[in-house]
Amino acid sequence: VGLCSSPAMEPRETKGLTRPAHLALGLALKFLSARDLAILSCTSSKTRFICERESRTRCLKMNFDYHYTWAKLLRACEVVEGKPQSGPAVPVPSICSTRRVFVEGAGIPEVNGEYVNSGMGVNGRVFTRRVRDEIFVIRKLYSGHQLFWYLSRNAQRVNAQQLYWANVPFMEHSTEEGYPPRSDWGAFHDEHLPAPATRVS
Repeated sequence: VGLCSSPAMEPRETKGLTRPAHLALGLALKFLSARDLAILSCTSSKTRFICERESRTRCLKMNFDYHYTWAKLLRACEVVEGKPQSGPAVPVPSICSTRRVFVEGAGIPEVNGEYVNSGMGVNGRVFTRRVRDEIFVIRKLYSGHQLFWYLSRNAQRVNAQQLYWANVPFMEHSTEEGYPPRSDWGAFHDEHLPAPATRVS
């Protein structure tokens, strides 16, 4: 899965494990990230099957139905949840939502309007809005060790400008999981006030 090119083994490949060892390994896998599952799956044919099954089980609980390896899909789910990854990277498939984010009440008129989920960044969903030659982006980025939502102008260009920011809620499901918070946005500069509010539709 992910880091290995060989397909997952059939269930018979786990027969060499005793039942207690099989149960203990299964319990331990529930605490591993997508990266760790992918690395462990490369160690033997027995662990390959068990890691693939664990990745698949956890993804099915999230109600996704995409044609990717389960480890890649699990990593995408972790990205949505804001879980960081270090070391050898598990590729993230683009799982874009059809839901839109609407920005309202910002002091910069061009910021206001509809944003679409255009891709997945390393910290979660990325939402964009194009206005003539400018692109406005909403995404999560780290500042030091803390994760924030940022609304930026021309984020991928040399003239990039951070406009607004918001804390990432400790429990994101208290708002809309994987989506910007509805309120409590701040402006980087007073001339850009008032700060916006967002809603998901």
